[in-house]
Amino acid sequence: MTAAAADLGPVWTDDTIRRHAAWLGRAAFGLTRNSADAEDLVQETFAKALAASGRCVPDTNQAAWLYRIMFNAFVSGYRKSGRSRC
Repeated sequence: MTAAAADLGPVWTDDTIRRHAAWLGRAAFGLTRNSADAEDLVQETFAKALAASGRCVPDTNQAAWLYRIMFNAFVSGYRKSGRSRC
């Protein structure tokens, strides 16, 4: 278990992070259409989720929470860069 995951208790085990990282990676690639950008987006998602883990309510849908963080980071990044998806 990583030090960051150990500090967050049983909710963020290495197994949980790996399980979410797999589908988040696929979803991020669908958004970015670029594997390097998708990897960056997944890392940013986990960084933001770990920073906000104190606000995560136990027994909530972690997948939905992580996806919302990822999608918001994606939209925010595209707004800042001024790029268009089309």
